[in-house]
Amino acid sequence: MSIRFTTTLLLLTGCATADALQEPPADEAVAVGVATVEARPVGRPIHASGRLRAATETRLSFPFGGVVADLAVVRGERVRAGQVLAVLDAAPARAQLAAATSAAEKAQRDATRVDALGNAVSTAQQQDAGTGLAVARANLDAARFQARRSVVVAPSDGVVLDVFVEDDQTVGAGQVVVSFAGSEGYEVELVMSADDALLADPGTPASVTLRGFATPLAGRVAERAGGAGALGGFTVIVALEPVDVTLAPGLVAAVDLQAAPQVYPTVPFLALAEADGSDAAVYVLDGDRVRRTPVSIAFLTNQEVALAVGPPAGTRVVVDGVPFVGDGDLVVVR
Repeated sequence: MSIRFTTTLLLLTGCATADALQEPPADEAVAVGVATVEARPVGRPIHASGRLRAATETRLSFPFGGVVADLAVVRGERVRAGQVLAVLDAAPARAQLAAATSAAEKAQRDATRVDALGNAVSTAQQQDAGTGLAVARANLDAARFQARRSVVVAPSDGVVLDVFVEDDQTVGAGQVVVSFAGSEGYEVELVMSADDALLADPGTPASVTLRGFATPLAGRVAERAGGAGALGGFTVIVALEPVDVTLAPGLVAAVDLQAAPQVYPTVPFLALAEADGSDAAVYVLDGDRVRRTPVSIAFLTNQEVALAVGPPAGTRVVVDGVPFVGDGDLVVVR
């Protein structure tokens, strides 16, 4: 019994000693593909939306009140420069013009008579005659203006956007009669954040996609507000290049701007191990292991990620096999 027990103990002891001396298995290397961080000029893409409008939109009115005698157009009608749009009853204006004309003629006769008398009249009488003539002429000019402006005409070729009055309606001075859009060109008004607007310098190229039109139209930034509006947005105007298609104000427009290039460190999309807003991480190759490195995303392009904060140019990062590695893992570059 004792011999058999001793033999069994020796066998168990030998096995334990062999297990204790055996080295633990080495880390299994993960095969990965890598890319190099590049620092190069990249234009930040800017996306915004607005509505198409004519470059010249005018709200036309009469400078004085009266009764609309003739409304010659309807909304949506295309008109030529100088075409009559609306006419005010001119009877009061004609009467005022006749009265002013008579008053001016009398003042002229009085002034001529005083001049002919020479030293026979006082200096005050001469001055009064001159003043009366000047006043009469000013009144005549005002009456002529009123008579002339009793007709609203199209300032250029264009389209009637809307009509706000009807025939025989009494209107006040300055009341809008017709809303008119010229055909000189079209533009899109955008309201953008400060970060985007300050990159949209005048002359920045734009691609404008209009709802209902398959082909984007070319344009450029024409104006940018000097400061933020009441809600903190900046107004940016994009002018469209001339096109041979009929456009209509009010169409919804999606605008893509390409800001002037600036130098950023860039990595492929596949390098991002995770992302939460602008916070993200990549795996940097450190010898035969990888290190998880936090980065900050500046913006995304169609092909890559521009980093606001990240590893320096020339650093190798994992782009193939990212889901299968962790911080400190052993890797082999394939």
